Amino acid sequence: MGISVGVYWVKAANALSSHGAINLHNAVFMKTELAQNWWQTAGVVAEMTVAAHRDLGLRGVASRIFHRAAAPLVKWGAITFFERALDPHTGSGSPAAPRVFIRQLTESDIDRMLDGGDPDQDAGTLERRFRRRDRAFGAIDTAGRICHVRWVSASRVHIPEIARDIVLHPQQAYFYNGYTRRDARRRGIDGLVRLALFETLRYEGFTRVCSYVRTNNAAGLRAASRWQRPTGTIRYITVRNRTPIVMRASTVSPQNLLLESSAAHARSG
Repeated sequence: MGISVGVYWVKAANALSSHGAINLHNAVFMKTELAQNWWQTAGVVAEMTVAAHRDLGLRGVASRIFHRAAAPLVKWGAITFFERALDPHTGSGSPAAPRVFIRQLTESDIDRMLDGGDPDQDAGTLERRFRRRDRAFGAIDTAGRICHVRWVSASRVHIPEIARDIVLHPQQAYFYNGYTRRDARRRGIDGLVRLALFETLRYEGFTRVCSYVRTNNAAGLRAASRWQRPTGTIRYITVRNRTPIVMRASTVSPQNLLLESSAAHARSG
């Protein structure tokens, strides 16, 4: 918004600087454009606020605002771990199937993943994930666009909030960075991909799959709770970007997870 408004002020300066005379027509036109721009910006902000409220809930939105205000000095929060046993009944409770095709993605799909996946991830991050042999699975819609991406690891997984790594057991897999394109949400795609992955991993010999969700992510908690069982919550605080301090864990600690310091094994993505 600042860049856009700045452009209009430049127009105003130009309109007022022709040999010291005021070009009234240009100035009035500029004022009308500026007003329209403010209304458009307000509309976009309102739309983003509604979407955030829908995804995070009122408490989540308030928490995000408060956390960002305090971020230069201190960061805090909590993460809840989830787990699911991969047994023959894993595929029960299947959601109504939307018209999508699910397949494993490769490095050749990176451009498409950037188009339909998590906008916070860049090509370099995706390439590093593939190099360390993490796998990506995607849902592709009828237009041929990727509308959901979910990553799976079977080795060591970094948890940035607590600066720890999850060291997975040989038959344990980990879901992370699941993202559904905004215009494709609330169609059951997330659940469909999860169930397809449960079945694929079970067939490959995995016995459990785990994940975690930040507790201020209401939509993420609802989705994970539907398909996996919560096993524990860890609370943390970070002061001035120093090593996070685990303040308090829930009475039920995360089960079947080995957490180690990530100082010597830092991994991005």
